[in-house]
Amino acid sequence: MKADLDWTSKCALDDSNCNWRPRFFTVNTRNETHTSRNRTNQFIVQNNGPSGGGRLDTIALFTNVPSNVSNCTVAFYKPSMGIFYGTYSDGAMNISTLDMRGAPFAEAVGSNEINYKITKAFIDKETVQGTLDLGNWGHTVSSAFLTGPKFACKGEVAVHFALNAAHSEGSVTFDQASEVQPVFNSYVQRAGWVLVYE
Repeated sequence: MKADLDWTSKCALDDSNCNWRPRFFTVNTRNETHTSRNRTNQFIVQNNGPSGGGRLDTIALFTNVPSNVSNCTVAFYKPSMGIFYGTYSDGAMNISTLDMRGAPFAEAVGSNEINYKITKAFIDKETVQGTLDLGNWGHTVSSAFLTGPKFACKGEVAVHFALNAAHSEGSVTFDQASEVQPVFNSYVQRAGWVLVYE
């Protein structure tokens, strides 16, 4: 089986115009001191709705944005097969950027232990960039590259993802693939969130 190359319609093989390597930090709005280890291979957001209350949001940290880049676009790529992709109820994702005031992320929030309590002030002042609907993509048989908002960026980019449906249950979970060589089933090279340089 040949490796999936559909993503190369938007991103170069040498990563010169795309960043596939976010670190994910999950924050829990109901348990503000909940700390997750940063992950690179799985993304999850969840809204428990009015009965359970609270959300699981994710902050994705993209680093090493080249100095000659001035604008970025948040995009999402799903290969035709080979990754776990699951949505429940609403899959529309609010995408916002967090202003770190020019400091590295850990320095700006004042800790390596990332939780909602220490990121809430940044989230409250976030810049909403738009919404990207991941909906029922997991049921499609073809690959899909969905382009989201474009915004000014440089250095490090901290992106806050939260489900759009604030008062209903929902979740989105999928595997993030960041490596150039085939992974998972020797087919998938890329999957998930990507920062496209403009």
